[in-house]
Amino acid sequence: MIQDFKSSTASVFEADICIVGSGVAAYTMLSVLADTNLNVIVVERGALHPDQNETLDKECLIHGHAFTGHQDGRRFGLGGTSLSWGGQALPFHDFDFDQKEWVKFSGWPLSSKEITPFIPAAEAIMQVDPVPYDTDVFSLRALVPLHSDSGQVQFHFSKWSPAPNFKPGWLKKYAKHPCIHVLTHARAVSMDFDEETRLVSKLHILNPEGHKGAIVARHYVLAAGGLENPCLLLASETIPPNPWIGKMFQDHPTAQVATVKPKDSHWLQRYFGYFFLGKTRMLPRISLTQSAVYKNKVLSATAFIQFIPPQGSFFENLKEVYRSASRGHIPSAKTIVKTFSSMRQIGSLYAIAKAYWADRYVFVPGGVPRLTMMIEQSPDTQSQIVLSGAKDKAGQPVPEIQWFFGDDTIHTFKTYCNILESEFKRLDIGKIEWDTWVNQDNETIRQHLQDAYHHMGTTRMSTTRDTGVVNSDCRMHDVGNVYITGSSIFPTSGHSNPTLTFMALALRLGHHLIENN
Repeated sequence: MIQDFKSSTASVFEADICIVGSGVAAYTMLSVLADTNLNVIVVERGALHPDQNETLDKECLIHGHAFTGHQDGRRFGLGGTSLSWGGQALPFHDFDFDQKEWVKFSGWPLSSKEITPFIPAAEAIMQVDPVPYDTDVFSLRALVPLHSDSGQVQFHFSKWSPAPNFKPGWLKKYAKHPCIHVLTHARAVSMDFDEETRLVSKLHILNPEGHKGAIVARHYVLAAGGLENPCLLLASETIPPNPWIGKMFQDHPTAQVATVKPKDSHWLQRYFGYFFLGKTRMLPRISLTQSAVYKNKVLSATAFIQFIPPQGSFFENLKEVYRSASRGHIPSAKTIVKTFSSMRQIGSLYAIAKAYWADRYVFVPGGVPRLTMMIEQSPDTQSQIVLSGAKDKAGQPVPEIQWFFGDDTIHTFKTYCNILESEFKRLDIGKIEWDTWVNQDNETIRQHLQDAYHHMGTTRMSTTRDTGVVNSDCRMHDVGNVYITGSSIFPTSGHSNPTLTFMALALRLGHHLIENN
């Protein structure tokens, strides 16, 4: 059942499990919990049908490095950030979980072996095919595999969900589910902690009109993202204080860094552009190997090539239509008119169709090959989420994002630039023409690196409360019935987009809750 708390007369709701947030992590957990008799209530801050350009109060104070993810990297409404998520999935490397002597606070309390068994189920939820992520893909595409003789880089592939917007799934699967109750316009504002039982007894919620309510549950799961999760804990004054709540805020410093000048544009696009295996769209990645990371004492890093279409081209307009459709939106009339008007570029249409039907890759006529790099950010106590003294329109504390990344990120960036240039030359891929800022001073480089909307680390997982907030089962160290899921529990950020990894962790948590009920 889906109920709008904005129009509800009820104030108290009871359940076995309460989940805060209705984004990817919550949806993933329900794929496990829905098959039980457990009563689950999901509280979502936004609306059932948020406007495409919905702008609920996302007010944040920004301190430190420039940060845009608080606006562009999160959504409120049924489906959460999946409403605007691109849908890319790539697992972490095994060594992304390791403790590294040159990276302070590195190391997860669990290994990739404890997460990998849940990857297939996460892929099924994303509706991607179970094809490999490694160089076997070259052979599956009848291409000569690329290998780094130096052992410094590895070629692998990310997958893209054909339906990244999870809202239709919510409506189809859970709108009439007898054991699942979704409350929209229900903002979680604080929790009450009982000192005697060491349990949370109540979650307080608030609607946009100021009507208050509460959720009473046996277990609570915070699945509201890397910003909201720590803010809820910080606003809950009775929760046992833990100095790690909000600390170690991480993202992936990212930037377009160069233009690739290939000998053969068609070859470059065939090898490094988007392509399809089955129904799954995939994108080649170039990442540092374990040996390169350990030899150079750097962080993880990855790169990929985007082929930027000429402005106003048929491909650019077609891409906009595809993006809207994949997110469940109807393209605007203006977009449709532009697309059909540009179809006079019949040669481009033929080249696109030929590449797709012959080799299943996405050819971009006149596409400029731009190299993008994404760097791991090391955990840093200076980088954090705190509650400021300011209040928003609802009278709740305004979060302050203090985003900093250290010189080790810059060192990794420079090292990776040198390695990529050497590897491109060795493999005869093409010449890298770096943007001018790449070879300038550290501060200039720092200013060009932007956040990737990957909010991680603010309720980090750890063996003990001395170094984190939750244990390896995602339960808070100090609270017996509060669990946290999503990328906020990541101790380190790894080389790749976090979604597939936290979906696997959410599935693992779902099974854990079933076993302990």
